[in-house]
Amino acid sequence: MIPIFFGTLASLCAGSWVGMILMELDAWSGGPMLGAGLGAFLVTVWWTRHQLVTRHWCVPLLALAASLTLLPSIDTTLLSQDASLYNASGRHLAREGTIRVEDPRLSGMDAVERSALFSLGSFSTFRVSFARLPGGMVVPDPTATAAIPSFSHLLIVWIAFADWCGGPSGILWLGPLLAFLSLWGIGLLAEDQAGWVGAVAALALLVSWMPQNFFGRFLLSEILTQALVWGGVFAARLANREEGQPGAGGLGLLCGLALGVAAMARLEQIFIFVPALFLARAILPIRIRLLPPMAWVFLGLGIALALLDLTLLPTDYTNRIIKVLALVYSVPVRAVFFLVNNDGYVAIPILRYVLPTLFLLGMLGLALVVTRLERRRVGLGIRGFSALIGGTWLLLVLLASGESELPVLSALGWYVPKVLWIPFMIGAPRFLSLGGLEVALLLLSLDQIFAGRVSVEQIWAARRLVATALPLLALMAASALASRSPRLARVAGFTIVLGFFLGIPLLSPLIGRPLQRGGQALAAEIAAVVPAEALLVVARPLDWTHLAAAIWLGEGGATTLVVRESEVREHLPALRRLLRDEQQVYYLTGNFETEGPLVMTEADMNLLRGWERIPAGTWNPVLTRLQSRVDGPPTGLQALRGRIELYRLEAVAGF
Repeated sequence: MIPIFFGTLASLCAGSWVGMILMELDAWSGGPMLGAGLGAFLVTVWWTRHQLVTRHWCVPLLALAASLTLLPSIDTTLLSQDASLYNASGRHLAREGTIRVEDPRLSGMDAVERSALFSLGSFSTFRVSFARLPGGMVVPDPTATAAIPSFSHLLIVWIAFADWCGGPSGILWLGPLLAFLSLWGIGLLAEDQAGWVGAVAALALLVSWMPQNFFGRFLLSEILTQALVWGGVFAARLANREEGQPGAGGLGLLCGLALGVAAMARLEQIFIFVPALFLARAILPIRIRLLPPMAWVFLGLGIALALLDLTLLPTDYTNRIIKVLALVYSVPVRAVFFLVNNDGYVAIPILRYVLPTLFLLGMLGLALVVTRLERRRVGLGIRGFSALIGGTWLLLVLLASGESELPVLSALGWYVPKVLWIPFMIGAPRFLSLGGLEVALLLLSLDQIFAGRVSVEQIWAARRLVATALPLLALMAASALASRSPRLARVAGFTIVLGFFLGIPLLSPLIGRPLQRGGQALAAEIAAVVPAEALLVVARPLDWTHLAAAIWLGEGGATTLVVRESEVREHLPALRRLLRDEQQVYYLTGNFETEGPLVMTEADMNLLRGWERIPAGTWNPVLTRLQSRVDGPPTGLQALRGRIELYRLEAVAGF
């Protein structure tokens, strides 16, 4: 079964590469992804058929049983923040073959009109972008005629593939299937550490923790990243162990390929993972390898493709990276100006000529120092250089983040029973001694916990635990069961069982519940009423539901314009001019938190003055979602019963 696991992991990686390249060429199709995935699967299974034991039916069956707790999937069409934009963008990509969402109205707008109609998405010396739809659709510059999802695009590619395979139902299966692959890989790692008992313990703990259970059903990049990272770790472990044997080099390549594709899934995480690798190299003896030979090549290629994607499809991530680099560059600039008493005539030549020369000489000097240290003692120079690079890199990133709250650390305390820290600590030394990659992932997890760069809302903040931290803890607990001390192993086993039963009650509002069902049907019904060539104005407070994206992108319906009350007050003339130029205008208003009659606000009346509202449809959606909290984990469900009203606008003569 191990060759089948590696074949599935290879097919996920190959499909990701092909899908990303086709998306960037505006020529996406599901067929090439399917062909690449099948080819990679067959080649990898054939390649590893002899060198690996083919039994191991226990772990995939355990992973399958654990995955059953991740059903039914959560419909992320509406009410799901970033996930709703991922969903809508993936359906658009499957239908149109491009991730760019063309908006013919943009071609007639200059920068002033865009700033009047759309809020500022991001601003830097590199690019000014506008928020075409709130929450993640940006117009990348003042001349663009298409909007782009402001996220890493790999998950969108796979949502498009799932939609190509099975429509909205196929999208619902994508999260649990990725979770199954991830649990399979983590189970194999745990079995390698402590036999089938360790696999049972690791998988049982994982699915008893609400973040794993929720995000295995709720489609975001974290579950895709988890599958890639831990599949890569298992490939690295076997490649290092079987070094010199036929096929071991192929496993090393698969490790690098999986980690490189993970960079496409969550690029901001890879900016922490790379310095974590440097720091792990500084901490560990030189005899302990971090990655198998040649794995670095595919890891570097994956990072390069992820960066190329941001260049070809500029999003707010691009601006964030530029801002961090600008912050780094500003440090020597400010230092030079301070030293010359803010005299620009002196500072500019220094910055232009002297500083680059000093930097080059410093790098040459550093290379000389590293070489001499390496001659004196093998590994000393490399470890010192790694400590300098990794420490400086992480320090600059942390300074740029400016985080003052620790919502992910709070989440860790809420979702993981405290008694489990006993087996975590017992098993940590043995687990971390198994490979350098595991140490690097520990450092990455510490960053995710203490500098998560995420909103404080639960369970949203807890998603930062999913990719690396929770699997790391589960594998540490599994390692504790193989402790050399029988007494410590028994203590670990008892506390794992106790922690499992303490974690299960937290799942009571979530497990087995069909959350948020009905959003896709609602969007489809509205899109069927509004002509595709019309302009659909979506009024606040529907903006947070992402109903506009579900209609326009997801269903291929009318172009949407989200109007918020503040924008109506500040930019009413621009909005009214836009509406006057339209042949067909529809107005969608409503609320997901009350079924009562809708009351027009003063802002609504000002906007619609001069138009007659002709009723075109009414809906009373009923959706159930996990409640949101800031001060603790969700403990219940929230039933939303709303009212949505659609009107066709007719201009009144004389206005």
